[in-house]
Formats: sequence, structure tokens, C-alpha cells
Amino acid sequence: MERKIINDGFSLSGVLSLADLASLKQQGIDVIINSRIDDESSEQISSHDYQQTAESLGMRYVFIPVKSLEYPSEAINRFDTAISNPALKVHGFCRSGTRIVHLWALAQAGKRQVKDIVADSAKIGFDLTPIMAQLNQLTTAETNIH
Repeated sequence: MERKIINDGFSLSGVLSLADLASLKQQGIDVIINSRIDDESSEQISSHDYQQTAESLGMRYVFIPVKSLEYPSEAINRFDTAISNPALKVHGFCRSGTRIVHLWALAQAGKRQVKDIVADSAKIGFDLTPIMAQLNQLTTAETNIH
């Protein structure tokens, strides 16, 4: 597992093994977010198995399955809620980390400047170009509400 740290409270990676969950717990992670859809690949660990392992280690488990580049507002809102407690350290994962960083970026819309969201993502090797239209739209919508 290559853990990429966005900030003190949030990190992400590609696929995790069940043993990786124990390692993350030792690193102080409190919440695991999985955005992989079950059965994406034949060797994939099920969400149920991740949940059982995470909970047995004393971590909260959140399952927000999304397809790449399909991020409905309900998924973004659930993700935002899962990362909203500053006292908890959260680690998200999917197959490559892309869906997780996309959900993180979209959850930041209206809270931070788009250029800063893009810069934080780029620092850990992710390009937000594929979601820029949605990110800008959400940022504008949030700005108009406040």
C-alpha cells in the first residue's frame, strides 16, 4: 500500500489488503472509506470483509461505491460527512486512488479555492482535469448559497 497524505486528517491509496487495515490502525487511522464497487475484479476483497476487519480493529467503515467519473451529490455528501470530524483521521481507498481523490476534491467545493484543491491533488500525483467542470459547478453553487 502506498499511502498518500493530503493533510493531517486525510490520506488515500489504491487497493488495500486486510492486513493493510491493521497497519493503518497502527498509524492512527480512525475511519476507512471504500469507494470501490463490489465485484469490480475477481480477486477483489468484498466490502463486507473490509467492514468486518475494520470494525474488529476499532475503526469506522464507510462504503461509498461509485463508478469512475460518476459522482452523484449523495455520494459527495456522504463522503463529506465521513471526513467532517477534525478529531478523526480518515483513509480512503479505491482501485487506484483516483475516485477517492475525486470525491475528496468535490467535497471541498465551496470550502476552499479550486486552485488550492487542484494543487493539493497534484502534490500527491493526481490530475483533476476530468472533474473540473463538476468541481467548478459545485464551487459556484456553494458560493451562491452563502
